[in-house]
Amino acid sequence: MKQVVFAVLLMAMASLTGCLNTDDNSSDTTYKPSKNSNISIPFMEFTKTGNTVTSNCKSSYNWENYNIQFTDTNSNVIWLLDGYRVLDYNGVPYYGWEKCGDTSEYKINMTLPQEPVRVTVTFFDDGDYHLRTYAGTF
Repeated sequence: MKQVVFAVLLMAMASLTGCLNTDDNSSDTTYKPSKNSNISIPFMEFTKTGNTVTSNCKSSYNWENYNIQFTDTNSNVIWLLDGYRVLDYNGVPYYGWEKCGDTSEYKINMTLPQEPVRVTVTFFDDGDYHLRTYAGTF
C-alpha cells in the first residue's frame, strides 16, 4: 500500500511541475533577439531597431575616453569604435559615427548582423584613474 501511495504522490508531483507535459517542444533552444531593444549603462544608452544600433549623442571630446566593442555570439569582434577616432583629419566622421543634427555632437549609428550582439563599453575615468567596463546583449 505504501508503494501505491508513493507512486501516486510521485506522479502528482511530476504533473504539477510539468514533467508529464508532452506538448512542450524543448528542442528549439535558439535565441531569438528582439527587433527593438535598449541597453542602458551609466551616461550612455544604446538602442537597437532591426539591425541598426544607435547611441545617445555626445561631443567628440566626451567620446575620447570610450572604447566600444561589438561582438557576435562566439566573441568574434564585429566592430571596435575608438573614441579618439570619431573624426578623420578632414573633420568627417569615421564609419559607425554620425553627426547629431546641427550640433557638435556625435553618436554611434551602425548596422549589425541580426543575431545576438554583445556590446562592451570600456571607459577610462580621468577623475579617479579607474577603468570601468560595462556590457550588455541585444
